[in-house]
Amino acid sequence: MDSDIAEWLTKYSEIGSMRRELDDNLYIYLNFLNTILELKNMTLKFSHRKSEVMEDMQEIKLPALKKELIKCKDSIEEIVIKLDNMIVDEYCLRWNHTPIEGAYREWFKEINNNITKIDIILLDYVKDCFIETNGANILINWKETFKLINNEIIISKNTTNREDAGIRTWRIKNFLKILPTYETLWKRGVCGITNSKCPRCSIEDETWEHIWTCDSNNFMTEINIFNSSINQVLLDNQDMLDDDISRKEFIDTLLSIASSRSFIMTTEGIIREVTRGLINEKWLTVYKNHKERKLVLLILNEYLNEVHKKIWIERCNETIELEKQMGIFKDTKRKRNKSNDDGKILDFEKLEKTKNSKKIKKLVKIDLEEQTKNDVFRLGDHNRFKIASQVISNLVNT
Repeated sequence: MDSDIAEWLTKYSEIGSMRRELDDNLYIYLNFLNTILELKNMTLKFSHRKSEVMEDMQEIKLPALKKELIKCKDSIEEIVIKLDNMIVDEYCLRWNHTPIEGAYREWFKEINNNITKIDIILLDYVKDCFIETNGANILINWKETFKLINNEIIISKNTTNREDAGIRTWRIKNFLKILPTYETLWKRGVCGITNSKCPRCSIEDETWEHIWTCDSNNFMTEINIFNSSINQVLLDNQDMLDDDISRKEFIDTLLSIASSRSFIMTTEGIIREVTRGLINEKWLTVYKNHKERKLVLLILNEYLNEVHKKIWIERCNETIELEKQMGIFKDTKRKRNKSNDDGKILDFEKLEKTKNSKKIKKLVKIDLEEQTKNDVFRLGDHNRFKIASQVISNLVNT
């Protein structure tokens, strides 16, 4: 037997796990050999040395089989393992009628991963990043982008705590542009939200884009936050740049990229992409040094944290105070406005009356159903007209 096959079987003898066997690319061959050995009532004993493995393999060969092969050496051109003959299990996994030889778990992980990617790409929330970009999405480093959105630039994947969950939640909503702005709340019909105007400046509709440019941000612009993020990260990692000259060049390059135009958000700069959580390839390709690339990722992560704190959190705090003055509280916003046939929003009192009326009708319906079942199954009275008139009268009385 070939020495490579012997080594392969030796590795399997050390696995001791069905899951690891399924992960091997040649699992189907192992299954075949195991089946043959079981049918012949043979066992293989392996040692760690290659020479001893070969000796063990020689010992298990059947003399009768050897004689038959020698006898038929002229009529048999070659002896090979045919894959179709090996697949005795009718449930063997196939792809386009071709058997999958192994690595089943890896296959399923890859398929599920691709399905998830497709689902994300086809979301209406991100169609401006994929479908409507005319191919500009190839300029985005999606691997680092999803790390940034999942808060994995600094934090480990295995970390689970309330703070990390809050950051991830905000970044995902920010990426999908579903932050609870007044435009979003107005579309949802949240009770107390009478229009989509920004509650702070009352000039423009509070869209996702307006949040970062609102006049009420106290001169806290994206580029100012980006500058402060650069200084903070460089201060915390002074040993990663050699001297002041390289530090100045590093900062100038970052600011130059930040001011360049975005091909995804065509009316904005690349800094707006970072605000959404997207990392353009420009940020990383311009630097050849690994330390500089790491610094860039740290700066972008710090920038997104600062945008969250200094713009979004401040916006929320100010909006809450303004809403309290208007009599809009947290419990109120959990309710939804409903429209009548004319499309006009019902008043809060009318909404409560309508809700109570529906509750009463539901209770009446349940009571009538119980009475009907009682009449039919216990008393034997199944007069349909009587039941119908009783239902109508009860509904009219409500």
